[in-house]
Amino acid sequence: MIKIKDINAQIELTLQQPEVKADFVSRKCHGRLQLPVGNKEFTKTSPVVVVNAQSYLYHIDFSFAELSQTGEIANELYRDDAIECLQELIAKGMILSLHEIGKGGIITALLEMNFPNTTGGMKINLKDMGPNRVEEILFACNPGVIVQVASNDKERFEKALNDAEIYFARIGYPCDSRRLAVRKDSFVEDYDIEALRKVWCPDFKNEPLMLSLGYTFTGKMPHCGKSGLKAAVQNPSKEMTKALESAGFDVVDFDGKFDDLHLIIYSDLDENVVNTFMSRGNTLAIKVQKNDENVPSRFRGIAFEETDNMMLRTLAYRKLAIWSHTVPAATTTFDGRHLQLDGILEASIFPEQWGWYPENRTDEVSPWIELFINASECLKRF
Repeated sequence: MIKIKDINAQIELTLQQPEVKADFVSRKCHGRLQLPVGNKEFTKTSPVVVVNAQSYLYHIDFSFAELSQTGEIANELYRDDAIECLQELIAKGMILSLHEIGKGGIITALLEMNFPNTTGGMKINLKDMGPNRVEEILFACNPGVIVQVASNDKERFEKALNDAEIYFARIGYPCDSRRLAVRKDSFVEDYDIEALRKVWCPDFKNEPLMLSLGYTFTGKMPHCGKSGLKAAVQNPSKEMTKALESAGFDVVDFDGKFDDLHLIIYSDLDENVVNTFMSRGNTLAIKVQKNDENVPSRFRGIAFEETDNMMLRTLAYRKLAIWSHTVPAATTTFDGRHLQLDGILEASIFPEQWGWYPENRTDEVSPWIELFINASECLKRF
């Protein structure tokens, strides 16, 4: 049993567990994403707490079970009802941020909501979490979520959960201090968020993004229509396929036969194969990083200068961002037909995939779509 005096040490041990660090690898703690819970997803919801917001933090249980570190679900029907209720509240715009509770427990979820920020913290009071000891609550892994709700939505939010008979507890609110202050009865403790972030991921650095999406970028999904152009992608994602099709490409299977292809997007093809494909003269190629969930990635900025690369021609002087296993860069061949992009393109095409996206925009697609539009236009001229 964890003792109160050992809680800080236990937090550090928990943050160093491989399954907790996996949250960093899978990008759960960087910004917008789809959070899977069971077979459902919370779409376009940030797991990062909004600082300086007049708001409340809530714990919502999905397990219908006693608090424990086993993560068991006692009633799957209740879980599904709770998720459905929360989805409706998200659709109504009531949720500012949301973080699932998993390995590492409630304390880890609270900390990870703060780690991507450089300012602010939380004041947490667990008095409404029942009679359990504070250490039992903090390290409980029962499936559920921590959500942030604006103060002016508090009454509607709580009524909706009460009407649906979903358990919740109001547990605190954001604060200006860079501390996680935890209270319950006589227990009073503050935890240093920056110190614990270094324990969680020693190489996590403050890297503010300086974005410039472009004055002419509308954010609208293109509908270029069929062009007769064919593209093949190694291990295509649904996002990559959707973007290519919107730019006019027919996306075909990557079977190693390139005779009738115009564009290939790959990560690990033999160089001789690529050279043979490019020797036709009416082809384009993009080399990208493989989306390997077992290798840490970071959402990093990348700035483009003026270039002769055909696919980058409209992105000159833009400052974008991309998930990358390394410091992202873009290099081109002399003829401008081959682009090597050191980033995970398939994970960066749409705004909801980004680690951070300007909140004043309602774009359907990110500026990365211009790679495919430019490719289509250039190929039509060959």
